[in-house]
Amino acid sequence: MEYELDLRAYLCPLPLLMTQKALIKLASGDSLKIHLNHTSQLDDIRLLCEAEQYQIVDVQNDEDEICMLIKK
Repeated sequence: MEYELDLRAYLCPLPLLMTQKALIKLASGDSLKIHLNHTSQLDDIRLLCEAEQYQIVDVQNDEDEICMLIKK
């Protein structure tokens, strides 16, 4: 199943904490699509995924939004 989380209205560290909380709740094999607006948030979430061994499936970096798809 794929879930979606819009974090564009939040500043660090909330996007990282909210992403971590959402990923913990997912079942193995589920995906989470997150929407960000700061590249620093992207770097923090990449580090989280590496540490927890979540797979980053796709990253789309547009002018005003970054979308990242993470698979648990």
